[in-house]
Order: sequence, then C-alpha cells, then structure tokens
Amino acid sequence: MSDGNSGRPPFGAVLCDVDNVIRTFDSSRLQALERAAGIAEGTTKKVAFAQEAVLPLLLGHITSQEWAEAIADGLAGLVPEAQTAYELALALLESPFHADDEVVAL
Repeated sequence: MSDGNSGRPPFGAVLCDVDNVIRTFDSSRLQALERAAGIAEGTTKKVAFAQEAVLPLLLGHITSQEWAEAIADGLAGLVPEAQTAYELALALLESPFHADDEVVAL
C-alpha cells in the first residue's frame, strides 16, 4: 500500500473501537436475568459502564472480578438480593461474543 511518492502507507495507524464494532456481545442471558429480577433491560450495563465503575478496570487498577463486585454493589439497591446483583454482574462479564469478520477484514 503506497501513496505513490514515498513508498510508505498513506497512514501511520488505524484506530478502531473494539466493543460493538469489531466484537459483538450476546446479551440475551443478561437481559433474561434482568427481566426476572424486575429491572429494565440494560440496567446492568448502565451501572457497569458508568465512568466510576469501568474506569478503574480500563486503567488496569482492578481485575474483572473486582469490577464484577463493583457492578453488584451498584445494583444492590435495585434488586432484592445481593446474590441476584452478583449473578447479573457475572452474566455481563461472561456474555458470549464474536468478532465481525467483515470489520476485521477492513
């Protein structure tokens, strides 16, 4: 791939978001658990991806297990039992995913 003049590629890097662009998650189990717990679908993700919950994970300050605990803590007042909150957090963390082959090929 050359720009015709310098023999170098026309760009130095490609920046792409991974989640829900390259990697797509199946949230059906999480959504079923949310319905069973009596909370709106998407509530767990809203709690999990709030900056104060996800930033420590993204910066490598906490493990995914600690993130699950933070998610469960955030859900504590929204569901009747602590175990339910933790099950929701784990369902998010364990959601199956696949890569979008067309996007990867680009």
